[in-house]
Amino acid sequence: MSVHPSAIGTLVPPGSRTRWSTGLYVALFILLAVLFSASNWPAIATANLELGDFAANSLLIQDAKSLALVHGNYSRVGFNHPGPALLYVLAAGELVFHDLLHVVPSPFSGQLLAVPIYNAAWLVAIFAIVRRSSSSVAGALLFTGALILALALADYNIFAGIWFPHLYVLPFTTMLLAASRLVYARLDSITALGVSTGFLINGHVSFVAICGIVLVCVLLANMIVARFGAASVLLSKRFLLTQRAAVLRLVGIVLLFLVPFAIACVLDSPSPVRQYLAFSSGNKGNTVFQAMRYVAGYWEGGFGLLCGAGLVLAMVVACRRGHPLRLPSLSLLAAMLGGTLALLYYAKVGIDLLEFKYIGLFYYAVPAFAVALALLGVHAALRQSRARDMAAVLLSGAMLVLAFQKIDRSPEYLGQFNQPGVAGLYEALADLPSPHRLVLDLDNTVDWGTVWTHVLGVEAYAKRRNTDLFCVNQNWHISFTRAAICTPEELAASPRLFVRPLGGASDPALGKPAVEGLGLGFYRVTKPDLALHSPVTVGERAAWYSAFILQSGWSTIEPGGFVWSMGGRSDLGLHFGHAAGARLQLDLEAFLPRQDSRQEVTIEVGGKPVASAVFTQQDNRKQVAVPVPADAGNDIVVTLHVARPISPKEAGVSPDGRVLGVRLFGITLEGN
Repeated sequence: MSVHPSAIGTLVPPGSRTRWSTGLYVALFILLAVLFSASNWPAIATANLELGDFAANSLLIQDAKSLALVHGNYSRVGFNHPGPALLYVLAAGELVFHDLLHVVPSPFSGQLLAVPIYNAAWLVAIFAIVRRSSSSVAGALLFTGALILALALADYNIFAGIWFPHLYVLPFTTMLLAASRLVYARLDSITALGVSTGFLINGHVSFVAICGIVLVCVLLANMIVARFGAASVLLSKRFLLTQRAAVLRLVGIVLLFLVPFAIACVLDSPSPVRQYLAFSSGNKGNTVFQAMRYVAGYWEGGFGLLCGAGLVLAMVVACRRGHPLRLPSLSLLAAMLGGTLALLYYAKVGIDLLEFKYIGLFYYAVPAFAVALALLGVHAALRQSRARDMAAVLLSGAMLVLAFQKIDRSPEYLGQFNQPGVAGLYEALADLPSPHRLVLDLDNTVDWGTVWTHVLGVEAYAKRRNTDLFCVNQNWHISFTRAAICTPEELAASPRLFVRPLGGASDPALGKPAVEGLGLGFYRVTKPDLALHSPVTVGERAAWYSAFILQSGWSTIEPGGFVWSMGGRSDLGLHFGHAAGARLQLDLEAFLPRQDSRQEVTIEVGGKPVASAVFTQQDNRKQVAVPVPADAGNDIVVTLHVARPISPKEAGVSPDGRVLGVRLFGITLEGN
């Protein structure tokens, strides 16, 4: 007996058919959620204190739990992505499983448990779309099982991993599958298309273009098949009017996902749109050949051979006249082509570092589809029988077992899930007296990864306890959130702590750390009288430069003992017991990418021009004399105006996109 819906209709009363389908979906959802949770249960069952990326997400998730979050997850290039949909999913896991039900030992464990449920929901949606396309429960199970196994072979972290590149994979898979239904003007998967598109665009701004390219390819395919009379034209006035309810539902769902983004555009200055455009304009892109190599990287090795063979078989099915799945196969192949062209475009114009394969991790959906579609095609080509469908169900179960064996291991980033020392460091910092938040100046010259991940861990731990413990001054990054930017009052009155890894070469000027923990030292730093310590070099006094001297317009301190001016203006804040009538010597060297390059710098003290310098390849590094006006006080601001700053990427000498002017090695006070 076949399990086709038509056959089910003869065995089950009409009123029970919906209940039977609902029960099937619920059973599949529970099965997948349990399997994926079991694969990561050791981590879920641990009382975690998260670090790094996961702590950065937790900072935002605390706002999501009170429905106050309008920003998406942070980007490594310095802005937030368009929306918080994924963060609200993780917030729900923390709120329900930890805060309310207490079934997991830590808040982060609740987030970890939300991930398998989230992924199981997407796979049930995929199963439902394939069942609708193939009119076969057994075929849909076979397709879903093959898809899960292929994705598990590509990256086992996809089903239980909480890193956002892994969380994009199944929404993208669903989006491609749902979009493929549009090729033949089928609007039965509009809701899945809208929800998956909303999640993707919320998660990463690049999906605006990626989803757009997929949609264009699908619409073009629809126009082609419509010319042969095989479908209605989606963009025709008649079709849009007759199907306006479905079209409006799609638009409404996507717009609903964009509501937080619209609020952020009103609240933030510069707006997120301006930030995205600024990054895009500064990214010079890659060659077509480089982009093609990047896309081909997802078809490499044995996995690529398997998926390539599947693709060939799927194409044979799609081209065979009379095959029962010819039209669904052609539709999905069109969507897969759209996904491939979308990644190719993104790699050409949007990806700044092609060595990072994780950026396009979502594309694994395309080769995985090739395998799943090939097996579904073989199943449909066989004579309809109970034996055929039973074999398909058994094979799908076997593939699920194999996939579980592949994913039943610790996530690659397990080391950032739990660091018990976070609590102790929080308590030590909280014991320091301060009228406001503590001010942290972070050292990026030695093991920045350790500093960044652990400080984020303490910040997230403090926020869960409703404690605003510290702000970040030097080397602040968007991952710390805008709320962690220090105010002028805090900079003036709060204790300053210079944070750097323990061990290695010590700085005698720093003394003994006020607090130690997680391999970090937190050193009290007071504003130095530079006249007593001249010359003050960046290499020897990195803590002073980080905490007090470097104001706006400077890079982080480079390992070579210097710091770059960035953009057209850079400010230095200097404190002297007495400097009026004296002269500063700035040890400067310009970024001159070509032999004929020339740079000009004008220097102001207290807003008044007092000096200038010209840099060429023949006369580059130099001591630039800067007179201090007689009426200058003890605290002065020295401003450098660089005439023509340029990025190494724009100059064609490196991928570095920072707009550089001159680098500062040190400051000397003379004649005082």
